[in-house]
Amino acid sequence: MNKVATGNCGTRYILYICLFAGITMPGIGYFKDDHLVAQWFCGCGAFILVLLYEIYRAHYKKGNEVFPKSIIGDIATLTTAYECFYAIIKKVSTGGRLLGTMDNTAGLALCLSLLFPLVLNQTIECKQGRKSIYIPVAVISVITIAATGCRTAIINLAITAIIFLQLKFKLFKSPKPITSFIIVAITSVFIFSSYKQESTTGRWFILRNTIELIKERPVTGYSKEGGFKKVYMDKQAQYFKENGEDRYAILADEVRHPLNEFLYIWVDYGIGGVILFISALVFPIIIFYREKSFIGLCTVVTVLIFSLFSYPLQYPLPNIALFVCNAAAIITTIKRKKGFSITKTRNTATAVAILLLACAQMNLLRHFYYHCRWSEAAYRAARGENREMLPELEKLYPHFSQETFYLYNYMAELYFAGELDKALEVSEELHRYMSSYNLELLTGDILLESGNYNSAIVHYKNAGYMCPNRFAPLEGLYKCYKNTNDDYNRNAIAQIILNKKVKIPSGDVLRIKNECK
Repeated sequence: MNKVATGNCGTRYILYICLFAGITMPGIGYFKDDHLVAQWFCGCGAFILVLLYEIYRAHYKKGNEVFPKSIIGDIATLTTAYECFYAIIKKVSTGGRLLGTMDNTAGLALCLSLLFPLVLNQTIECKQGRKSIYIPVAVISVITIAATGCRTAIINLAITAIIFLQLKFKLFKSPKPITSFIIVAITSVFIFSSYKQESTTGRWFILRNTIELIKERPVTGYSKEGGFKKVYMDKQAQYFKENGEDRYAILADEVRHPLNEFLYIWVDYGIGGVILFISALVFPIIIFYREKSFIGLCTVVTVLIFSLFSYPLQYPLPNIALFVCNAAAIITTIKRKKGFSITKTRNTATAVAILLLACAQMNLLRHFYYHCRWSEAAYRAARGENREMLPELEKLYPHFSQETFYLYNYMAELYFAGELDKALEVSEELHRYMSSYNLELLTGDILLESGNYNSAIVHYKNAGYMCPNRFAPLEGLYKCYKNTNDDYNRNAIAQIILNKKVKIPSGDVLRIKNECK
């Protein structure tokens, strides 16, 4: 291999290492409370650099292979080993759940499921002497996925095995048996299994409410109203207001996603958004099946399976993987088309792509700068510099005026600083973009502190309908009725608190019950 080729290979390794390190980054600095933010910034920034380099190679170096399979496979294997050992060591040292660098167990299972086909392919195609490296990583990856207890990931492993056997050994003459297996596996595990019955019951409740929302506006969705995060909790509150505390009440919680990407997109963007998402999944599946691409096919199928029962698009890795798969499928289709030439438009297309990516990178860096300022202010405010940080949070308002997490954080800091009128203004603004148990509860607390007891009662009741198993809204109502000398309603709320079942025992619940005795 000549020096130029070696240099190009080294550059690619560095760029792809940065990419995988970014999308699997653990919590750092001010982002440790929500380290997915760091993964999005670092992962997307590195991915833009990768795209710029691949465009440069394809245009100026006449490189034949875009997104090199062997290099990505090597780094995916290294990332898998790191993720598995990090998860195991962290669990042993802290005694918590198996999380790895993700925010929950399902995120870890998703990450390993997407990387597993790359590791398995490297294990099969590598030279005999290197198999001793790849085989243990593949085995520990399967063990870690199983240890997460994620049903979706376990189903996905079985489907990956079927696809592997089909492409390598031609088990079936047509794709129909594979499709039948997938449907039967999904149906049997998620409908008839009693494993995690409470979780399954909660899922059905969320799905039912989400489908009701879709029925009301199937074509346009709720994008103008703020999407799922704006309309769902109001729908959940309406259900419990009409049905009382039925069997779902003890399971009700703050819901930000219906655990199904298709329904989430449908609520947000209507039928058009769903069709576009389905196309982004079906198109590469068809192309990769024709090309017998094991990695491409398994990657898209993994995103598809997790989209049915989870929220993969909340993570950077599945989004980047789906983008790459669609790009590869388009390139493959173009190459197969006879008589098609892009020689005349190559320079223009390259210039436009570089310009768009450069603008995207600059915008990402700009948003990162403001996000760091917000994180710094929130970090210091939480550690006692509340009033000192309010001017900084106010300066950030023009940039984050539609960012619900920022508005809630700003509203909370104003409340803790005693700026009640300003906090109510921010609350009104936030209600335009989000409906939330925590928002209703905090708004009720602000109104209670302001002495506006009637309005506070309205918000506490809304919070209570959204999550009937919570005690905090009842405590707020108890205080409102106590301050207005409404003994009848105060005693009624006290009895409800004393007789209410406790979902998760805590010191706050015990305190509230003792206060009402």
